[in-house]
Amino acid sequence: MIAIHPLDAGSVRPYALMVRPGLRQDVLKIGSDPELLVLGASFWGQPAGVAVVHTDGETAQLLDLYVMPAYRKAGIGASLLAAVEEAAQRAGIGKFYALYRRDDHTPTFERVLARQGWDLPTLSHIVFWTTRERDALHLDWVQKYRFRPPYEVVPWPEVTEEERHLIGQRGKEGWYPPDLSPFGRPTAAWDPETSLGLRYHGEIVGWVLNVREAPLQLLIEILFVDPPLQRLGKGFMLIGEVTRRCWQIGMEDMYWRAAPDNEPMLRWSRKAFKSVLTDEFEEWTSQKALVANGREPRTPDAVKADLRNFYTRMAEENLQAAVAPINGRTENGGTYGNNFYLDEELDGLPQSIVSGSIGCGNPHPIAALQPGEVVLDLGCGGGLDVLLAARKVGPTGFVYGVDMTDKMLELARLNAAKVGATNVEFRKSEIESLPLPDNSIDVILGNCVVNLSPETSAALAEAYRVLKPGGRLAIAEVIVDGDLSAFPISEAQIQAGLDTAGCIFGAMTTDQLTGLLHTAGFTEIDVVIQHRYRPDELLDKLPAELQSQLQSLEPPVLQELMACFTSGAIRAKKEE
Repeated sequence: MIAIHPLDAGSVRPYALMVRPGLRQDVLKIGSDPELLVLGASFWGQPAGVAVVHTDGETAQLLDLYVMPAYRKAGIGASLLAAVEEAAQRAGIGKFYALYRRDDHTPTFERVLARQGWDLPTLSHIVFWTTRERDALHLDWVQKYRFRPPYEVVPWPEVTEEERHLIGQRGKEGWYPPDLSPFGRPTAAWDPETSLGLRYHGEIVGWVLNVREAPLQLLIEILFVDPPLQRLGKGFMLIGEVTRRCWQIGMEDMYWRAAPDNEPMLRWSRKAFKSVLTDEFEEWTSQKALVANGREPRTPDAVKADLRNFYTRMAEENLQAAVAPINGRTENGGTYGNNFYLDEELDGLPQSIVSGSIGCGNPHPIAALQPGEVVLDLGCGGGLDVLLAARKVGPTGFVYGVDMTDKMLELARLNAAKVGATNVEFRKSEIESLPLPDNSIDVILGNCVVNLSPETSAALAEAYRVLKPGGRLAIAEVIVDGDLSAFPISEAQIQAGLDTAGCIFGAMTTDQLTGLLHTAGFTEIDVVIQHRYRPDELLDKLPAELQSQLQSLEPPVLQELMACFTSGAIRAKKEE
């Protein structure tokens, strides 16, 4: 069984041995840096993997992700990545990125990123490395070229608040590229001894900003000089200043990045460092937007609050309206679950029960419930699936329904009383923390609820926990079956515009969902597409801004795009 847990000083040591050497000491001192998050993965209690993340309030960088060879292909890497994404999102972080050097293990790492929806990797920098053993001070340009008035080089901490404000204003005006902003990291992140500002006639015209990655190792990360001065070689002279300071304070290793499309800088770097260069390699980057630009962070608590509000309104409508068309649709939601049920299944149920069904499919045909079984319905809503299951398992069986919304539970209990069901019980709970003991359930049902969870991996782990060995999972979910990148609207735009409580929210691809099921421990996983949505079934359920974007597409393109969203039936089993 896979377990993911945050590490502290008392538990980190066996996991620190898995971390790359340059980061290991920082991990062992966990707690000293509040921006460092370390998660461990264990498999049946044995340390199996680790993830290390640095956060700075707005972005998070994945510093290391490692799984022990004996435990690979068990989904542990994907579980760790999902867990750190959830932790970052909970903290309100909007962007996750990884910067890495390719090696023999990279293809596996990149497959994990791809399964979690990260962007395709891109070549971001060429890295040049020099060491004290091959002293760069003898280079002519380091020895001879020094700044003299009206130029002045000052340590970055001495740049005034007024100058910082002016730099920020000029950045908004496009004076320098956004990725060369000196404010991409907190000011305290830049090494105070070697990070420099360049003044010309008393005005800041450039900077070189460095990170002390180890006591004797420096990364020159950002270099910018006003373009007219770049042509005069002032950028190279700033690098010379840094080089002299590194060697004066005993810095043993110095490396720095140049963008792969900056040919002049690459040519100069290779020429200038030719006699001292010990290494030159490529750095690759991948990233994932956790929230859309300009939107409030969608933390799990915020998502659940929206869900409660949405379904409270739905329940209140059904509590007030005792009669509604059996096969009708309410004004909220998509194609509701009652459209997937046979008339004979619904026969005899009050219309108030049927009209409250707001799922995306019918889990019963794949559940194949038997008399005497104990069943759990996740996100039971008004109780339709609970009451249908109660009929099938009979008086010797029992059905639990869990929901996190008080009004839905009130509606479900009212509906159960209407039909005289005595082998059912409704409990208030989130599906990520079920109020049931281990190995107590024969079959778990769900109807468009797992994809709504902002912590899907935790929800599936809980489902696995409460199932008996040999128990079955039978759920209906919205699944993305198609390549959204093929359309003239990005997947990020689609996801950003979706109504949190609509069934389409959080929809995963078949590979993503089966990967999470494997990670949770399930076997014999089978996914069957039951229905492809049409524009008339989805468009009016989406926010106005997204509707407008989609309606600008050609009708055949829009129809093809909407058909990528499907209702799927998912079966899985817990090993005996």
